[in-house]
Amino acid sequence: MFKRSTKITSLLVVAASVASMVPAYAADYKRIESQDGKVYNAQAYKDGMAVIDGDVKNDDNEAVYYLKDGKYNELTDLDSGDDFDGVHNGKYLDVQGEDNFVDLSTGKVTDDNMVEDDADDAAANLKKKVKADNDGRYLKASAETTKTDSEMKVVPGQKYGETWYQVQYTAKSTTDAGVDAYNVYTDAKGSYIDADYNVGKIKVEIGSKSVTLKNTDTDDLLADDDTKATIVDTKVIGQDKDSIYRIATIDVTNKTDAIDKVNGADTTTSSAVFTQSDAGKTVEFKAIQKISKAQASDEVDGAKYAKSTSTYIISKDDATAYTGDKDALLNSADSQFTVVGGKVIAYNKASHTVATIELKSKSAYYYADVNDVCDDDVTAFDTDVDGNLWMLNDGFLYEWDNDTDWNKVYKVDGAMINLSVYDKDNIVTWSNDDDEVYSVIGSKTKTDDNKDTDTNNGGTTTTAQVGWVQNTADGSWAYYENGAKVANSWRQTNGTWYFLNENGVMMANGWLQNGGAWYYLAENGAMKTGWVQLSGNWYYLAPSGAMKTGWFQDTAGTWYYANESGVMLHDTTVGGYTLGSNGALV
Repeated sequence: MFKRSTKITSLLVVAASVASMVPAYAADYKRIESQDGKVYNAQAYKDGMAVIDGDVKNDDNEAVYYLKDGKYNELTDLDSGDDFDGVHNGKYLDVQGEDNFVDLSTGKVTDDNMVEDDADDAAANLKKKVKADNDGRYLKASAETTKTDSEMKVVPGQKYGETWYQVQYTAKSTTDAGVDAYNVYTDAKGSYIDADYNVGKIKVEIGSKSVTLKNTDTDDLLADDDTKATIVDTKVIGQDKDSIYRIATIDVTNKTDAIDKVNGADTTTSSAVFTQSDAGKTVEFKAIQKISKAQASDEVDGAKYAKSTSTYIISKDDATAYTGDKDALLNSADSQFTVVGGKVIAYNKASHTVATIELKSKSAYYYADVNDVCDDDVTAFDTDVDGNLWMLNDGFLYEWDNDTDWNKVYKVDGAMINLSVYDKDNIVTWSNDDDEVYSVIGSKTKTDDNKDTDTNNGGTTTTAQVGWVQNTADGSWAYYENGAKVANSWRQTNGTWYFLNENGVMMANGWLQNGGAWYYLAENGAMKTGWVQLSGNWYYLAPSGAMKTGWFQDTAGTWYYANESGVMLHDTTVGGYTLGSNGALV
C-alpha cells in the first residue's frame, strides 16, 4: 500500500512540473449593461430568479418585486424599504427580522416565522434522540430538556443549503470532562454528532515515550490514564455538505510530567504556538478542526459522535506562529470565513484582506497553511451557493481563485457598490440611491465575450424547454438543452451532479454503474460523495463520486480498506495491516 502511495506521489510531482510549464493567460470577462432604476436591496437566486426592492421600472413605483422568467411581479404583502436579513433553510428570504419570508423558488410570501418553527422542530427531534441515546455522557436533566430557540444556534456557511444547529449539553461529570458542557451539531431531523469527543490524531511525547490521542478519553503514556486532550473553547467558522469547520482551543495534559512535543513539534521552542502551564504538564494550542457530519458506528456513553475529525494546528509547517497580516486576518473580530473544496477562505471587509487556508500535513504534523494575504481594494463581498467568495470593486465583479488572487469575471457600471450572488450565472448588483442603476445577471440574460459589445438583460423569453422539466404524469425529471432532451449523460446544476439515462430520465435513489465506476445517487438524484452508510455498511465515494475499493485515503488523510463490493472493512487485518473498529488503519 505504501509503495503504491509513493508511486502516486511521484506521478503527482511530475504532473505538477508539466503543468507549471503551461503559460497562464488572463481570463476574458463579460460586459453587463446597466438598467435605469433605483434598488434598495436584492437577493439573487438560481435560474434568473431574484427578489428586488426598489423602483426597478423607473416609473416612480417603489415596491418589492419577484423576478422570474424576465418578468417583475410585485409582492404586495411586502413594503419597500424592509430589510433583507439573509436566506433561511436554502431558499427562504427573511424580510424585516422574520416578519415575513419569501420562497425564492416561487415568490410566495408567508408571515409564518420559519426560523422559529424550524428551530422548534429541530429541537424536538434532537431531544427525542439524545434522551434515548444518553447513557452517562450528559447530565440527565440536560439531555431531557428541549432546547430553546436562542439555544439552537445556526451553524454558519452553506447559505443555500440545509440548516444545521449548534447546541450544548451539560456534561454528567464536569470533573472528568474538564469542561462544563459538550458541543453538539444537528440537522433538522435530529441526526446529531457530539463534536467534542473525536479529536483525530494528537501525538504527545515525553522523553522517549509517546501516545497518540484519538479522543478526549484519558490514555496511557508514563502511567495509567495519565494523558488527556480537552476541547476548552470553540468557534464554528463554516461548513460544507459533509463537514463542519471550527477553530478550537485544545488543552493536552499529563498528570505528572512536562510535555515535550505535540505532533512532533517542540512545545518549548514553539512558545508562540503552544502555551504551557502547570510546569509544562499542560500545553494549549489553537487549531482548525474538520468534523464530519456523518456519525461514527460507535458511541461514547450512548451519544453519537463524528465519524472522523482532523485537527490542524494554526501555525506554519515548522510549528512557528503566523505574524503580520496573516495573524491579523486570523484573529480579527471582523474576519469572516467560507469553505470551498475543503479549503477555508478568510476575508475581512474592514481591512479588505483575503487569504486561503489549506489544511495540510507534514510527517506527523497537521497544520493550517495560510497562503499569501491579498489586500486589493474591495467595495463589497458575498459568497455563492458553493461557498466561493465574490468581490465588487471599481466596476468589476471578481471571483476568488481559492489560492492567492482574484479572477475578473464581469464588467459592470462603475457606480455599483452592492452585490448579491447565487452563482456565476445569477447575480444582482446595484448602485446607491443617487446613481440609480442596477444589473441582473441571470438565465434570461444574454452575454457576449466581446468586450466592446454591451449585454442586454431585458428578459427575452422562449417557448423551447430549457433546464429541468418534470413529467407531470409519472413525476420523473428530464433535462433539456436548446429544446432537446439530454440522454445518457451527466449534468451539473448548482454544483451538484445528476445522471440522465438513455431515455433522458434522471436516475435516483440507488447505485449507478457508468464508465466502469459505481456511483450512488440520492433520493433527489444528487450524486453523493464522501461516506455513505447503506444497510449497515459504509462505502466511500471519491470527490468524483466514484466508489472506492482496496486501499484509499479519505479527505482527512486517513487510510481505509474496502472490499471489491466497496464495503469498508473493520476489526480485521489486511495484508498485515490492522483496521480498527471505525475502519481506520491503526
